[in-house]
Amino acid sequence: MALFFQNFRSGVYFQMVASKFLHDDGEVDEVFNDEWAASAGFNVKDINSFERDFLQAIVSTIFVQILYL
Repeated sequence: MALFFQNFRSGVYFQMVASKFLHDDGEVDEVFNDEWAASAGFNVKDINSFERDFLQAIVSTIFVQILYL
């Protein structure tokens, strides 16, 4: 059960980041973190923390790849 819950959480987080990428600020389909948290039953603080950590990891990876091109 713990593995399912971990995969479910990861799926929600990745879906949230992908949705924000596709539906930029001001779009009709824009969804805020409090709405993601409510729909998935998560804490807004956890959603915000994951998003911050995930985006920092992506930016540092992209920066390293560009640096070594």
